[in-house]
Amino acid sequence: MSRDWPVIYRAADVGEADIVVHWLAERGIAAEVKDRHAASTLQFPQIVAPCGIEVCVMDRSQLDEAQSILADYLNQQDLERDAKSDEPVIAECEECGKSTTFPGDLRGRVENCKHCDAYIDVPE
Repeated sequence: MSRDWPVIYRAADVGEADIVVHWLAERGIAAEVKDRHAASTLQFPQIVAPCGIEVCVMDRSQLDEAQSILADYLNQQDLERDAKSDEPVIAECEECGKSTTFPGDLRGRVENCKHCDAYIDVPE
């Protein structure tokens, strides 16, 4: 892979990078994961790419279009995540088996069961 292809995205892992490449390909943008072999063969790819696994656009003339498409997608993901965080979430207590509804902003936290006061994991 050419080292001078522009980087469009930095993924947390090779799987995420592959998703971005596929997503861009569906929209007519040719992209590839930079240093795929080095990143995918190590147990800890962060050592090879501490700033993330780079996704590169293969045609510089498509860079602006790719950036716009990717920005729209990431903004939509943010909006969906924000909307979801407002929705209440139901968690079932492992101790008493009863369900409790928590506000959406408590997702991913550990709270107390309102029925038996045991710790309860609020799902993401």
